[in-house]
Amino acid sequence: LRSEALNLKLAATPQLRDQVRDDRIAWLAAPDECDTKGLPALGDAARLLFGFAHALQERINSVDDGSSAPVLNVCLAPPKHVMLAAYHGGDGSIGYVAHRDNIPKARTKEVGIGVENDRQVTILLYANEGDWDAEKDGGCLRCYPGADEADDEGDQPGSISQDVAPRAGRLVIFRSRDLLHRVLPVKSNGRIRVALSAWLLDGGAEVPTDSPTAPGADPGGSSDPATAHFW
Repeated sequence: LRSEALNLKLAATPQLRDQVRDDRIAWLAAPDECDTKGLPALGDAARLLFGFAHALQERINSVDDGSSAPVLNVCLAPPKHVMLAAYHGGDGSIGYVAHRDNIPKARTKEVGIGVENDRQVTILLYANEGDWDAEKDGGCLRCYPGADEADDEGDQPGSISQDVAPRAGRLVIFRSRDLLHRVLPVKSNGRIRVALSAWLLDGGAEVPTDSPTAPGADPGGSSDPATAHFW
């Protein structure tokens, strides 16, 4: 998977100019596209990410812990694309500044990063070397669970952070609109942090309030605001 990813033609994003992020990316339209291009490992990884739409919807529909808050009052649709991102290590590495993957339209000018979109759930799959050392190599996903919706940096009083090491094969799932997060710079020269990202989308239909989907704080049953954005 990693070797296929690094053999793709990757390009910097326009946000590099503003020092927002320094990854190089490629978009994959569908698993079948990977197969036709002779990229079987990427195709299998894309199928895994695409399949989570159905699996998560079933999981959400089965939750009933007696609470009144809906998990996600929408039907999830599969991703339209999978994004591959590679962050190169060394001096001057930026990573990706704190952001949310989907923000309310009313705050787009205030925040200055990102736009409102249909993203509901973010799924990440890491394809790094087995000996990746988060302390030495960096590149962790720094999450700010429980951050206030007006907190765009994770630096407000009382905010907490949680680092997730980008270990090979690790899968991370969170709510796109809720979780403030950033990618820490890759420290080591010659190291390349590789991740696949997919976003489950708003399918356009609300979940009926009398369905088993409506109750439940989150599929894991957690009411802790510090963990409620994760699955």
